[in-house]
Amino acid sequence: MEKDDGLYTNLGLLLSDQCETTTKVALFQGTDKEIFRDRKEFGGSILKQLEDVYSFLDLINKGKWCKITNLIRWSL
Repeated sequence: MEKDDGLYTNLGLLLSDQCETTTKVALFQGTDKEIFRDRKEFGGSILKQLEDVYSFLDLINKGKWCKITNLIRWSL
């Protein structure tokens, strides 16, 4: 997804492994958001970040309040 000048479009950059945008996820103890239990930062293409975030959420979802399949969340 390059423009005529050889540079990536914004969409092309988001979908590439050179994407500079990251996604940060934090898990807190309780509802007061004062104590971190875990935090992660994910990089790479925006699609890889989505997959990684959902895998992380599935890993920490010990109560299994929902099931995430192929980037689709189903409430149980």
